[in-house]
Order: sequence, then C-alpha cells, then structure tokens
Amino acid sequence: MSATTNYLDKTFNTLISDSYGTISIRIVVLQKPANDSSVTLTPEEPDGNEPLLDVGKTPVSSYLENPKKGRECIVFLINGQKQHALDNSFIQSELGFKYLRNRMIVVVELDNLRPECVAHLMQGSRYKFYEGKELDAITHRLIATLKGDPDIIKLETEAEEEIYKLKSGDDVIKTALDKLIEDHHNLASHFDVGIVEKGEKNKVGTQGSLDFANDYVIRNISGPSAKEPLLILNTASNVIRVKPGEAKRLILTAQPSDAWKDLIDFDVKMIPPVNNLHITENTSLMNAYIDLYYEEPSDTDSDGYPIETTLQIIGTFKDCVEPRLVENRLLINKAQTLPPPPPPVLLDDPTYVRVTNRQPIRFVQSNADIHVKMKWDGKDYLTFGDTPQWTFKALCLSNEINPLMAFSQPHDGRFELLIQVPSGLTIGELYNFEVKALGPNNKSLITGFEAEVAPQPEPKKITKHIEGGSQRRPPYNLVIIQADQYNQETCWGNSIWTDNDPGCFQEPTSKSPLTLIINQDLTELEHFRDLLLSRKLAENTIKQRMDRYTTHVAFHLYQMYKNCNCCSIDAANDNSLSSDESMRHEIQRVATTLLKLMDI
Repeated sequence: MSATTNYLDKTFNTLISDSYGTISIRIVVLQKPANDSSVTLTPEEPDGNEPLLDVGKTPVSSYLENPKKGRECIVFLINGQKQHALDNSFIQSELGFKYLRNRMIVVVELDNLRPECVAHLMQGSRYKFYEGKELDAITHRLIATLKGDPDIIKLETEAEEEIYKLKSGDDVIKTALDKLIEDHHNLASHFDVGIVEKGEKNKVGTQGSLDFANDYVIRNISGPSAKEPLLILNTASNVIRVKPGEAKRLILTAQPSDAWKDLIDFDVKMIPPVNNLHITENTSLMNAYIDLYYEEPSDTDSDGYPIETTLQIIGTFKDCVEPRLVENRLLINKAQTLPPPPPPVLLDDPTYVRVTNRQPIRFVQSNADIHVKMKWDGKDYLTFGDTPQWTFKALCLSNEINPLMAFSQPHDGRFELLIQVPSGLTIGELYNFEVKALGPNNKSLITGFEAEVAPQPEPKKITKHIEGGSQRRPPYNLVIIQADQYNQETCWGNSIWTDNDPGCFQEPTSKSPLTLIINQDLTELEHFRDLLLSRKLAENTIKQRMDRYTTHVAFHLYQMYKNCNCCSIDAANDNSLSSDESMRHEIQRVATTLLKLMDI
C-alpha cells in the first residue's frame, strides 16, 4: 500500500434529538497522490450535477472492503460492525463536495442512540438499515454537520484552484495534433509533389470532426424588465478570484457598447464588506476599470481563508427607470497551499481559549450547521475519556434563542463549535455567545463571539449542453509558455509576449524542427477555464476541453506556417502590415473564435 497522508481528520459528537440520541461522526480527507495517473474517470460528464461513475484506483480504494464496489465510503457502525453504507454520490449530490468525493471517508458511530431507535433501524433485513424516519433523521444530521464545515469547504476550494490552473498535457495534445496534421496532408490540396518534409511517411487516416460546447449562462438583472441597456462585467463566470497581494482588474462595459455614454452613475460595493480589500474605479469613454487589491494583515491566521463576499455593481442609465445590477461571488484565497505551520506549544495547564473565525459569525438559515473554529493551548488528551479533565461548554447570552451546540474533539489544540441554527431568526439580528473551558479546581477559561443572521443566497440558473470530440506526428516541437516566461523574446518577430498572444510558430532551422508555441495564460483562456470550473464540471472534462483548444490553436499555427512558405513572396510585397504582425492578429482572431464557439 502506498503511503497516504490525511489532510483532515476530526470527530463530532452531535445530538439528533432527545428521542433519538447522539451520534459520532468522523470525517477523514486523504491527500491527493502526487502522481494522480491512477485515478481514472469517465471520458465525458453528461451534466455538471450528475454523479460520475469512477473506475480505477482512488486514494480511498485500499481502505474499502470491495475494490469493485469501493465507492461505499460512508459507513454506519453499531458496536464496531458495519450495518449500513452510502457511496460517494452522496458526497457529491448531498454535501456538494464533488472534487473530494474520491478522497473522503466518513464513519458514523451509532452506539449512543436510544435502544428503541436502534431497534427501528435494525428491523427486517440485516443487510442494511430500514429506510424510515430514524434513518432520515440520521442522514439529515450528517448533512447538516458536514455541509458547512469550513475545513472541507477549504479543501474543496483548493481542489477547484488546482483544476483552475490545469494545463494541457503534451502527450494528449501531440496525439490529437498529429491526427489533424495527418488528415490535413491526406485530404488537403498539395502544393508540392511527393514528401516534402522529412520524417515518417504519411499514413492513411480519416477526417477529424470538431464539436464545440453549447453552454448558456443566464445573467441576473434587477427590475421587472431585462431589456437593454445592461451592465456587463468581463468575467466568464459568477466567481471572481483574488489573491492576497495581487491586483485584479475588472472591466465594466455596457450592452450595447454605444449605451455607455448614457450611463449616469454606478456604485461598487461588497456585501458583506471585507476589511483591507481596496477598490479603485477609473472611468473612460467606453468602459470603466475596477481594480481590486487585498492587503493581507500580518496577523492573519490560515483559518481565515477562503474569504467570501459578493461584488455588487448598481448603475443607472438615462431614460431607464430600473437600475441595472451586476452581482458576482468574490473569493479571496491564498495563491498556493501554505506550508504546514510549526507545531503549537500545548500545555498540561492551559491558559486561554479563543475564536479564530472572523467576527461576527454569519448565521445562514439553511440545512447546514454553523462551524465556529476555535483553539486553545491545552493538550488534546485533557479532553479524552469518559471523565475528561477539561470540558467545553457554550451558551447563547441572548434569551430569545437556545440552539443545540456541540464540540469536536481537539486536534493539535484546534477544535470547532457546532451550532444548529434555529428557524425564524430575524435577518440582521446580532446574538452574543460565550464559550467556557472548565477544568479541575474550578478553573475556567472564557471567550465570546458575536453572530449575525444573514440572508440565504439565491441560486443561479444555468443551462448547458455537451459536446463530442476528435484526434497524429510530423517533425515539429510543441512548447507551452506561461506568464512567468513572457520576457522571452520568442513571440512574433522576436518580440515580448503579452496576455493577448495565444501563440506563434518559429520556422525550422538546421538544428531544430518547426516550433509551435502556445500561451496557456491567455486572458480569454483564463476566463474560459473559470467558466468551466463555475459549472462544476469534472476534472477530466475540463482538461479535455483545454486540450482541445490547445490542439486546434497549434494546428492553425501549423497551417499558417505551411501557407507562409507557399506565399512568402506575396507577403514580402505587402507593405500594409508586416508578415509577423498580420499573423499575430490572425491567431488572436482564431483563438477568440474557438473559445466563443465552445462557450455558446
């Protein structure tokens, strides 16, 4: 068995109700293998919300009973014996953690349920639990406990970030590009007799086909009418990602573009506001630039990320009664996973307990519990056992509510307070809570926090369709370039790269073959990648579409090189544009067209 590292391992003891009793929930998230080639998914995903059938080995396979039916990663135990199980489609559909479904194991111990509740579960067949109201109550408590867990949400966000940065695989692109070039040689017109290029003899192939995605995103616009003019933000999805210490520029335009002159005024704000997030607005004749910059405080704890808010832009056009609204989810997260912090100094006689969440804590009335992250400087063993030396107690100081609360077991001095938010709370109301750590000799450590009731966010409406696909090797070299290599003078005419250059080619020499260079940090390509991620498509699906784009841009560069050789004399006589500048504009148009076709 290969060594596997736990990213997350914690346990909750939570009360279902007085009539049912208490259950213990242990959640373990395993580390993604460094070489993830063993994890295989189906070729395409029919819908962003439909569960996938995983084939091949996953990080949790070695821990499960049956390799062929190894998706049952949620088990229910009574006296240490497995009595019921759920597969990883539950993690995806009910909990919403799609990219962690192959790395999560959940163990639910039911030993502290009331005997009559266990009797109802075990009636009939012993193969699984009886699916009645008792199992429904346990399942709903499981969902409420895990769905809002900030640690799991953080790991899911990091997995999304990895997919967002996904680069094309050279082998896959070369295979597809070889196929396109081979078909091009077999079916296209030939300007020369025989085999002009050195290399393998062309093989007989079939003509490839292009099928592009048809995806439609419905924008939310305020007011009863959706007529133009509209305010449009240059982002492909409803998620804007900002890194601490890195500037993010957004461009606000009107639709149609000539309606910008009729814009009277617009206002940019964050709901809720985020401290140290600086917003700068610069308006021009055709658009407005909105610059975002998050300045990270020196005392920021890693538990403070990700920071989530809503960017709201409200504008008013002349002769329009209703204001125009643009809303995007804004996510502030670290650019990369932080190295593990040094081990905390824990004591046999603790001195403090505190809350590490940003305050006030946001209470959202939904089916998910609220997780309040806490830490203390006591050793973990002090809270273990049937009669622990130290216990935790939480109390709401406001008499209006008395929510059910529970604590997780401390791990390296960190633990969580789990709050079941009652219904009927008034939006905007503030509640004060107090947390006590009670120890021997009447010693106590006290801390507090504020909680604010926030409205539940409304869902976005998205419809989509899916595309098909297509797939050879002449003498060429494929090079992928990124933003940190822009200073290399390898772009058209030995110039420096920019964010608007999709790619270029370098003609073969006596020492090197034809070189096709593709820019993976093209601005429009980043927007397209962000759009795919916002639809919660599978990792394999996103990578296939990125590879398809790169393959066809490389193929068009190859065709441009072939045409450049045939028309070099005509190009030299054209004084309107230099040959390099003309081809630079052409490949920009082609890349934009490809991405637009995949988007509609």
